[in-house]
Amino acid sequence: MDHLRKHVRPTGCCAIDGAMIFSRFPSLLAVASLLAALAPACGGQSNSAPVVEPSPPTNADTAEPQVAPPMAGRAFLLNQAEGYTQARGSTIRIEFTDEGISFHAGCNNHAGSYHIDGETLVVSVPGLVASLMACAPSLDAQDTWLREFLLERPTFQLNGNTLTLKSNDATLTFLDRTVADPDRPLVGQAWMIDTLIAGEAASSVSASKPSIRFEPDGRVVVDTGCNMGNGKYEVASAQVTFGPMAVTRRACLSDDLVKTENHVLQIVREGAATFRIEASRLTIERSDGTAIKAVAQ
Repeated sequence: MDHLRKHVRPTGCCAIDGAMIFSRFPSLLAVASLLAALAPACGGQSNSAPVVEPSPPTNADTAEPQVAPPMAGRAFLLNQAEGYTQARGSTIRIEFTDEGISFHAGCNNHAGSYHIDGETLVVSVPGLVASLMACAPSLDAQDTWLREFLLERPTFQLNGNTLTLKSNDATLTFLDRTVADPDRPLVGQAWMIDTLIAGEAASSVSASKPSIRFEPDGRVVVDTGCNMGNGKYEVASAQVTFGPMAVTRRACLSDDLVKTENHVLQIVREGAATFRIEASRLTIERSDGTAIKAVAQ
């Protein structure tokens, strides 16, 4: 054993020259016996601290923070066009979220994804979808033109409430929707009801002209298209609470009139409903999904 102890380092924990052991003791059993004999000498703790390797950076450490595009959360209406003549009486609207874009040129609704590349607006062709309504030829052509314009990767410039998109052939200047077409106040004007909504089903009102008006004195006046009603209301944030409604009892002369009246009275029945206004459009909705849409007059 003396010739082996020469290879044992007398520091805090024993170190053995493995190459020497295996050259002298090729038998695995002999090696095991030798290690067992030397183990008590290594019972103390080492004075040296363990070496901790630094953890490699993770994706979360190296990823740059995501910045929303500057126009995200805003809608814009076309205010001026150079190189293109807008269809008479039409409205061209573009709306952005963080990653989605939707646009409407007077006929069908289009939606897809986009990203900003420097000063370029890149609308992705895969996933770009559109509704399939039949339109007047001028509006159908405008739909097609706007879609192609946006797919040409126009440059963009956002300056306050003004968004400018420019291609090789045309320059479109948009205004923020809240500036170009501000939200109307709920109180003090007539709202003509033109759409009835039940869950995911919506139908247009055609047989009558129902309306609702919120007076400054806290009264709400309702014309169902057949009977008249009035009651009290209160507004808090985006919620309107109706009081009991007094309604006339004239007989309605058609099933359509009865259907419309029943729907409107469901909306203005006693209790709370949510409402939202965008430009000249009002939506009032109950918690069960029943709703009406109206336009300011």
